[in-house]
Amino acid sequence: MVSIFDELQSPFDNNVQYSQMHKKKNLIIGFTATPDDHALARFGEFSGYAESEKLWRPFDSYTMKEAIEDGFILNPLKNIVPVASKMLFDLPTNLLEGFTEKEYKDAQKKQIYENRDRIDAIAKYVADLLVKDVYRKIHGTGKAMLAVYSIKSAIFYKQAVTKHFNAIVQEPKYAKYAEAPIHIVYSRNQDEQSATVLNDGLSEEKVMQNFALKKNGLMIVVAKLQTGFDEKKLHTLFLDKEIKGISAIQTISRVNRTTKYKNDCKIVDFSYNNVNVQNIKDAFEYFSNVVVSDFDPFSDKKVLDILFIELKKSDTFDKLFMAIYDDKTRRDDPESYLDLESSLNKYIDANPKRTADAKAKAAQYFTILNRIEYVIELDAKYSEPRFLLFWRKFNTLYNMMHRSEDIKDPIEVYFDDRIGIIEVETYSLDEKKKKSFKMADGAKPYGHQFDILAIIAARNEQEAITGSLIQDFETKIKDFFDYVQNANEGERLIVKINSHVSEAEIYDDFAKIYRRYKALNRQKVGDYFFKEFDDLVDKLCDDFEKYLSE
Repeated sequence: MVSIFDELQSPFDNNVQYSQMHKKKNLIIGFTATPDDHALARFGEFSGYAESEKLWRPFDSYTMKEAIEDGFILNPLKNIVPVASKMLFDLPTNLLEGFTEKEYKDAQKKQIYENRDRIDAIAKYVADLLVKDVYRKIHGTGKAMLAVYSIKSAIFYKQAVTKHFNAIVQEPKYAKYAEAPIHIVYSRNQDEQSATVLNDGLSEEKVMQNFALKKNGLMIVVAKLQTGFDEKKLHTLFLDKEIKGISAIQTISRVNRTTKYKNDCKIVDFSYNNVNVQNIKDAFEYFSNVVVSDFDPFSDKKVLDILFIELKKSDTFDKLFMAIYDDKTRRDDPESYLDLESSLNKYIDANPKRTADAKAKAAQYFTILNRIEYVIELDAKYSEPRFLLFWRKFNTLYNMMHRSEDIKDPIEVYFDDRIGIIEVETYSLDEKKKKSFKMADGAKPYGHQFDILAIIAARNEQEAITGSLIQDFETKIKDFFDYVQNANEGERLIVKINSHVSEAEIYDDFAKIYRRYKALNRQKVGDYFFKEFDDLVDKLCDDFEKYLSE
């Protein structure tokens, strides 16, 4: 949307006569989403000073916080359930040990998010939660979305969730959910099979129609449908990817729509180290109320002035380019530009420190120019075509000559067969520190290799903490089940479970025992345990039945 508005406004901004005579843009822009700092500075209103920082804000707004208070949408932060999966990290086996000493790099995220064993464990957890919680919501019409890291992981998830779901619905208690579809949607990729094949030949349009018409269902997505997809009966969002900022707000808003009998929504976070719990909280704190930008283009312009002077007087620009451009004969000769490329390559090779500094300054120049152009008035010299042409060419050649040749293998990642709810501590956003505007210089080369063994040890130490947190929750669940088993009300409940009493009566009796246990043991067990399970009491009841049978 912002790109469209940019295109509409650009003809006016680029018109010299218009820019000299206009006083204020007579265009009001309405955003249906959360504007970033640049969009606010360009389309919002200047609102004065706060601690010497200039601020822009919308001239009017109706915020997410207000919409929640007015009951138009639900609060997605109310039910965030962090589910951790414990991993192990190790050095790969070196088949040439004794002949060649190999160097390794840290694990890549895709090794975690595309790990088949981890995906299988999470898929089993998802399938279990679908029948024990999600599909019972909204008077039995609840649906869910699973957002994942990549197309490859989405395909693995489709296979694994389908496998575990089909096994669960063989139980008479859950057979009524057997027809609930499990669909997958992603943009076509030549390296992966078509989503149509995985959806039994259904086109994306038919998938959307089928999902809307069915009573229950799960939609697996990668990036598609994380924005603009409005299915009011979408109750639970499963996340096995990392989201932050505006993307976090847009993604969690898939489940916050209201409809009849829908009183809440849920987010189940499987992200590595459960980073989404903090990311979502930060995004909500920033975007849920009136967004005010502290973006300061005037300070940026001061840095742009310095960079412009530095780049203009640099040997790279003055000697190599201006010598061609100032000579009309050479300027019109294509051979001159081939000579320029050759000269630049030699110059970059011969002057690593000087050209590294020039590259850093040029990159910073373009970043600032793109950020403040059309936000404040700038002299035409900053966008002089020959100046920009040269530095873009220089950047391209420099990057081509300094491509990473890192061919180290990453360390290996294993799933440690542990998954469960954990307690995640969050913190409030720190007050923004005043930005220090600094001119870029060339990056200094590393003087040593990272100690990969130390990295592995640190990662496994963190995973050990995750394992203990999972164990802590599992112990609390077992303690509660033991309480139910030994309480008088629990003995009567077990008799009902083993008889032909209605499911509703069993859930009702179990909920009463849960509430009593909560009242008597809140201080001992801790609020966090009950916060996570208050909305999962029916699932706890089903798990208790399974606990008895085992």
